[in-house]
Amino acid sequence: MKNVRVFFFALFMIGLVGTGTVSAQFAADPNDTLYQDLSLWEGKGILRHLPVLRPYPPQVILEALEQVVQKGTREDVAKAKGYLSEFKKSYKMHLEAGGTARYTGDDFYGDGYGKIEAGGWIQDMMYLEARLEGLVMDNTSGFVLPTGQRTGVDIFDTWADVTVKGRKLNLRQSQVVDFSVGTSNIYFKAGIERNSFGPFWGDSVVLSPDAPHAGHYSFVWRNSWFSYTTVLLEIAATNYLHEETPQKFPDKHLVLQSFNFYPTPWLELGFFETVVWGNRFDLNYLLPFKELFYAQSMAGFEDNSLMGILANVRIKDTIQIPLVIYVDDTNLNDLLRFDFATKFKVALQAGVRYTPRETSILRTIGAEYVMVTPYTYTHRSGLGDISTNRDTALTSPNYTNYTHMGTNLGVGLDPNSDRFTLSMQIEPLKDLVVDLRGRLIRHGNASEAMVDSDPRNDGTILDDGYNKYGKATFHYDTRFLDQKVIEKVWQAGFNARYRLPLGPGSVLLEGGYTFEYYQNKGLVSGKTDTIHYVNVGLGYRF
Repeated sequence: MKNVRVFFFALFMIGLVGTGTVSAQFAADPNDTLYQDLSLWEGKGILRHLPVLRPYPPQVILEALEQVVQKGTREDVAKAKGYLSEFKKSYKMHLEAGGTARYTGDDFYGDGYGKIEAGGWIQDMMYLEARLEGLVMDNTSGFVLPTGQRTGVDIFDTWADVTVKGRKLNLRQSQVVDFSVGTSNIYFKAGIERNSFGPFWGDSVVLSPDAPHAGHYSFVWRNSWFSYTTVLLEIAATNYLHEETPQKFPDKHLVLQSFNFYPTPWLELGFFETVVWGNRFDLNYLLPFKELFYAQSMAGFEDNSLMGILANVRIKDTIQIPLVIYVDDTNLNDLLRFDFATKFKVALQAGVRYTPRETSILRTIGAEYVMVTPYTYTHRSGLGDISTNRDTALTSPNYTNYTHMGTNLGVGLDPNSDRFTLSMQIEPLKDLVVDLRGRLIRHGNASEAMVDSDPRNDGTILDDGYNKYGKATFHYDTRFLDQKVIEKVWQAGFNARYRLPLGPGSVLLEGGYTFEYYQNKGLVSGKTDTIHYVNVGLGYRF
């Protein structure tokens, strides 16, 4: 306990260092509070038909904020004007320092950080923004996160480690950079940043802002009734035994393109495609307005292509019903014969959200369901019979699964899982925002009864559904959560954040609690567990 008190005192002292304004935000981070406000204004019906790919360039953000000033409530207008004054500056720079900690009673994670953010207009249509962050991390016990959550830290391994009283302290750095050129209706973006796609601004089945940052090169063209989006992500491959022998390989790529239509003010419809490949670069995938599946056929179908549809239906301005269906693979011939007992590698995300137009304690309330069928996001890359020479084969890179550095680019669930979420966001006091959430997560190992299985057939995203002889086991059947043992995780908790103006900047306070109860934990029948997560954060920004 003494060490914990010393740690928090150190965080407070670090937080007293820092120059800038209270309203500063960072456009290149889709998890920034700026995007929570934009999402809220979209929920109110003030903003409509925003680009489907995030983060946005300042050109789009400025246009959106001007609409809020014209249509929002008094509180909305005041906040939007604060953002506007920041993004209209020719040049800005901000410093922030602080720390975070998470504790369960058994496991502890803590970090102290300092970062500098700078950005500005190079010309009227060109904007450059960057963040440099240094961290001292105690992750001896890992990142200590509830099931389904992923770390918000993007780190570059410096191999600078120090052990103090049995605790391993890692010295790390993180960088984000973003360049954009164009207008709000046609623009090009390039950078290293996290990504978010679709009508769900949080953890998404397509591109999640919880996934690690990646090289990003995108082009967007939009008007009042249509938008076209394409993005190239430069990502890192891992092998088939990433948890045992972690290793990263370069030359892995993802291209996504989306066609979105706005037939009425209350409806958005979209069709999108994705292809993942590696060990070469294929310019055909970068051509605009082409079919990615057709482009894949020109390379011999060695790559991994996916397709999906999305919709966002609005009822009486303040109620939204978003939907995404993302198809990894299915058997079209069976479907044409109306045989639905076949292969479905699909992720589905559906929800409903209510956001009151007038300012009140309640900011938004909603429900969401996510389904990921067996072996979705997985893919085999140059791997055949592994019954002999297993270790050599499994340590080769997988260039075609839907991962970046071993983490799903989409939702934070393993295949053969689903998730029910009830959430509410309130603001009982000005600038005190509280998120309340209840959640049930279910997961089963789809390879549980596989004949001639290999130890790697563990039901994770690295389990591609092939047995040790290289035979696919999922072509004519989809066993979604019908296994003998299903892990269930019940969660309930809250997270609160508060910005307190002090001196030339603001003190940033954050705290939360999550209760977690397991049934059949780790897919062990009858095993139960209860975990209590406490998280706190303190910083100073100016």
